[in-house]
Amino acid sequence: MRENSIEWITGEDTATVTLSQLKFINLVMKLAEADPEAVEIIETPEHNDGYLVAHIGVNRVKFSTRPRLTDEARECLAERAKRNFGQKT
Repeated sequence: MRENSIEWITGEDTATVTLSQLKFINLVMKLAEADPEAVEIIETPEHNDGYLVAHIGVNRVKFSTRPRLTDEARECLAERAKRNFGQKT
């Protein structure tokens, strides 16, 4: 089973993440390399049964609430983008 969790206390600047999905582990590891002040690695997957534990800035936590698109809606948006490509507004 793949588990990922994010926990933070209201008003705090950092959140604790526990991740087992490679997709999210890689994301946090890249962030740690790019911005070491934003991420503190507590445990690496190699030494923690495959789980990454880290503290990250709350400002780095983002939830996406975009609705899922049907194939028809996606095609419509793609056609609109093709028509508008290169046009200046």
